Amino acid sequence: MRHLILWILSVALLVSCSHGGVTQPVVDLTNGKYDEIVVVGTNDFHGYLRTTDTAVGGANVTQGGAVWFAGYVDILQRKFGDHLVMLDAGDMYQGTMDSNMFKGKSVEDFYNLMPYRALAIGNHEFDYGPLKKGGKDVRGTIKQRMLESTHPFVQANIFYRKGGRIWTEKNLQPSVMVFAGGYKVGIIGLTTTNTAGTTLPQNVADLEFREFAPVALKEAQKLRAQGADFVFITTHEGDGNKPTDPISKMLAALPPGTVDAVVSGHSHTETHRLVSGVPVIQSRTQGKYFGRIDFFVNKETRKIEPSLTHIYDMQPICGTWFQNAKSCDAKPVNDGIKAGNVKVADVLPLRTPVYEGEEVKPSKSVESVLAPYFAKADVERKEVLGEAKSDFERYPSGENQVGTLILDSFHYRFPQAKVVYMNGGGIRRMLAKGPITYGDLYEVSPFDNFATLLQFTGKQLKELVKVHTSGAHGVPAVRGIKVTYFNREDPAFDRDVNGDGKKEKWERDRLDPKIGVVWEKTGKPVGDKETFWLATVDYLAAGGDNTAHVFDQIPANKRKYFDVGPRDLMAEYLRKHPGIELPRAEEMKLNGIKGPGAEAPHEH
Repeated sequence: MRHLILWILSVALLVSCSHGGVTQPVVDLTNGKYDEIVVVGTNDFHGYLRTTDTAVGGANVTQGGAVWFAGYVDILQRKFGDHLVMLDAGDMYQGTMDSNMFKGKSVEDFYNLMPYRALAIGNHEFDYGPLKKGGKDVRGTIKQRMLESTHPFVQANIFYRKGGRIWTEKNLQPSVMVFAGGYKVGIIGLTTTNTAGTTLPQNVADLEFREFAPVALKEAQKLRAQGADFVFITTHEGDGNKPTDPISKMLAALPPGTVDAVVSGHSHTETHRLVSGVPVIQSRTQGKYFGRIDFFVNKETRKIEPSLTHIYDMQPICGTWFQNAKSCDAKPVNDGIKAGNVKVADVLPLRTPVYEGEEVKPSKSVESVLAPYFAKADVERKEVLGEAKSDFERYPSGENQVGTLILDSFHYRFPQAKVVYMNGGGIRRMLAKGPITYGDLYEVSPFDNFATLLQFTGKQLKELVKVHTSGAHGVPAVRGIKVTYFNREDPAFDRDVNGDGKKEKWERDRLDPKIGVVWEKTGKPVGDKETFWLATVDYLAAGGDNTAHVFDQIPANKRKYFDVGPRDLMAEYLRKHPGIELPRAEEMKLNGIKGPGAEAPHEH
C-alpha cells in the first residue's frame, strides 16, 4: 500500500466539537507497519444539491453543493483508492425543490456518482409515500430509490409488527460486508426509534423501530463470525454528545470492541469525538460539511491502533475560501462586518480551496447529471414573491419569524380558525435578507403536507401542546394562544400516555398548572370543554410527532382537508400582499420557565 502520511506530528487533536481532546503521539509510519483506512461520513443531505452563493463585501462566497463535494471526494479517491470507506447516515432526499419535484431521483443520480459503501435509512426517507399518486404501496418511492441505487441500503432495527420479521428489500439488508485495502469491513445500519413520530405515520404503521443495542450486538457478532476485521455503524440517530443520547446509550451497553466507528445523523449537530472509546462523527446538515476518521491498522495483527486514530473536525465544503481562513461560512463574517469587528480587507480577496494538498475543482460529471433537474426546477423556483428587509430571526423561546409568516398565511386563508398550530419540525430553514422566491419557500416547507381544519376542544389542545413542550420535538408555532411550561427535567413530569408501560420523553407533561394555555386576546385560561376550529397540517392530523392519542379522538365529520400546504399558502399570502414588510416582528407566545437541567433539544 502507498504510505500516504509519513509522520503524525505531536499535536493536540480535537475530537469533540466543544469538549476536550487527545494528544496525537509522534509515530513513524514510513516503516510499512501500518495500513490506513479512511472513513468519510455524510448525513442529512436533505436534497441540497445546489451551491449557496452569499455576497460578502462585493464578492460571492460559495458553500456546499453536490459539484463541490464531489470535487473533495475526487481528491480522496485519487489519494486513498479502495482504502476509502464512504458512509451516509440518512435523510438524503427530502428538503428542496431540486429533490422533491422528482421524489429524490435527482439526489439518487448524484449519489450514484459517489463511492459510497452503504447508506442508512432516515426517518424522512419514508415521507414520499407511494411512487405514484393514489398508489397502494405506502413505501413505493423509497423502494424505487433503493432499486435505482448502485449502493446498498442498510438497516438492522426495523421489523414488521405482524410476525416480527425484519424489513428487507432487494437492495436493503441489515448489514453488508465490503473490502477496503484488503480488509473486511462490516457495515450495520440503524434508524431512529422515533421514526413513526417524525414521518407520515401511515407510511410506517406496519413497522416497529427497535432499540439499538440488542440488534447492533447481534449483527456485529454475525459480521465478526464472517471474518470482519472492523465493524462500522451508519445510523440516522443522535450524536453521542450527552450520556442520555441514543448513540451514547448504545455504545455504553455494547461490549468493548463490538463497534469500531459510528457515522451518525438526525440531530443536525457537529460531532467528532470518542464515545465509550468509539469514534463518532456527524456533520450538521444540508451538504455543507463532511466528517472524516483515519484509522491505522497494524498489518501483522490486522487490528486498529487506537492511539493513532485521527478524528477530524468537520470539513467545510467550499468553492471559495476567505483570505484569512480556510472556511466559507458567510453569515458570521457578514455579521462581523456589520458589527465593525471584521474588516472586508481581512477576508477578501477570496482564495481557491485546497484539500490534501490539491486544488479543489467542481465535478463536471456531477454538473452534467444535475443540469436537467435544475432546469426543470428553475421554471417554478425563481418566482420572486417578496422582499425581506432583514434576516428572519429565531426567538429565545424557540419560535421564529418564519413561523410567524406561516401562521399569518394560514390565518389569511382560514380566518374561522381560532387557533393556528404548526409543528416546529415542519419549519426547515430561516429566510435571509433580500428577495424571497418560491424556491426559498420550498426549502422552508419541503413536505407535501395539506392544510387541515379540525374541531378541537380545550382539553385536546392542551394535550397537543404538552407533546410539543415535552422536549421530544421542536416547540410549535402558535397563533391564538399563549403557553407557559417548565423547560427543565423533573421525574414529576413523566407519564405513560399510551399505556405501553414506558414513560417516554414525548409523554411528559411540563405545562405550568397555574397558567398553562391561555387565549392570546383575553389572557383567560382555555377551558377543557370549549370547542373551536384549529388549523394545522395533515402530518399532525395523522398522528405525527407522537400526537395520535390527540387526533384519534377527532371523528371524520369534524375534519376538513384542503389540497394546499404551508409553502403554497405562504406564496398565496405574499402574492395577495405585495410590498408587505418582512419579516414581521411578533410577541413570543411560548414561555419556557427555566430551571436546573433545562434543555431545548430539537431533533429532525
